[in-house]
Amino acid sequence: YLDFSGYSDIAIGIGLLFGIRLPENFDWPYLQTNLTTFWQRWHITLSNWVRHYLFTPLSRSLLRRQPRPSPTLIVLVAQLATMIAIGLWHGLSWNFLVWGLWHGLGLFIHKQWSDRTRRWYRDLQATTWPRRLWAGLTWFITFHYVVLGWVWFLLPDLTLAWQTLARLFGLEVSA
Repeated sequence: YLDFSGYSDIAIGIGLLFGIRLPENFDWPYLQTNLTTFWQRWHITLSNWVRHYLFTPLSRSLLRRQPRPSPTLIVLVAQLATMIAIGLWHGLSWNFLVWGLWHGLGLFIHKQWSDRTRRWYRDLQATTWPRRLWAGLTWFITFHYVVLGWVWFLLPDLTLAWQTLARLFGLEVSA
C-alpha cells in the first residue's frame, strides 16, 4: 500500500509541477470500517472507472431484463463481475480470479448486512460508547478481511495460497 500510494503521490506532485492536476488515488483505505468504503478509497481511479463502465451498466442491463432477476441477484452478479474484472486486470491467473471472488463476495455480504441492519445502525449512532465499540469492531473485521485477501493476490499459485491461509489459522498442511 505505502509503495503504491507513494508512487501515486509522486505522480500527483510531478503533475502539479507541470500544471496538471491528477486525482487522488488513495484516501486512507485501511482506516475504513467496511469493505464498500475501503474500495471507494483504494485505487480510486481504477475503482471509479470499473464502477462507471462495468458495474453500473451491468446492473442497469440486468434491471431491464424480462423477467427481471431479483435485486439481490443483480447486486451479486454485478459485484462479482466487477471484482473479478479488477482481479483479472491485475493478472490472468486463478489466484487473481479467487481474489476478485473474495472481494466480490465480501462486498455482497456487506451490502446485504447493511440493508438488513440500517435501522439498528441508525439507533446505535445515538449512543457514544456502543458506536465507538462498533466502529472498532467493524474496522478490525474489514482490515483483516482485506489482509487475508492479499494472500491470493501476492502468492504465485492457489495451492500455496491455501496452504498459507491454513497455516495462518493454525492448521497443519502437508507441503
